[in-house]
Amino acid sequence: MSEPFSTIIEDASTLEDGIHRALFQYWNDIRGRQPLPRWEAFDVTALPGAVLPHLIILDVVAKEPPEFRFRLAGTHFDRFNGFYATGKLLSEVPLSHTQLLIEELMRSVDFDEPRYSSGQFLTEDKVFRSVKRIVLPMSVSGKETDSLLIATIFVLPGNKRKIVTRLGARQSLTSAD
Repeated sequence: MSEPFSTIIEDASTLEDGIHRALFQYWNDIRGRQPLPRWEAFDVTALPGAVLPHLIILDVVAKEPPEFRFRLAGTHFDRFNGFYATGKLLSEVPLSHTQLLIEELMRSVDFDEPRYSSGQFLTEDKVFRSVKRIVLPMSVSGKETDSLLIATIFVLPGNKRKIVTRLGARQSLTSAD
């Protein structure tokens, strides 16, 4: 993966994709005046339906060395990667860019901050794909990040509204919205 562009999200209006804006706005609303939103405030049914296929929830299993467990991986992630990730450790899933992804995730964990990133990576079939991602820290205690809400959008080069799905033997193009 090329070194991703990564920045702190300060306002939903800076996000170009409606899926990212909707998730960030929801996260910000449940956060209120606290540094981190608490899990008890999270209600998946309050999210717009368009967000759900792109939603990933990772639990922080360990900080040193970093390890994460997929509490939930939306269908967009599973279809793109060709496997079901829910319940698995990040180290157990075959991603070509795992180390860069861990570094990106740890920025949100270590600094308790919402982040946006975009970049390209080379898939197992030697094709470059683009990804746009927001990573939003969550907390059981309200004091430190122990889980992450993520919305990931995979895009084909030159087409912002299409994704590739590769679950099982199926090959198709599907709208990202």
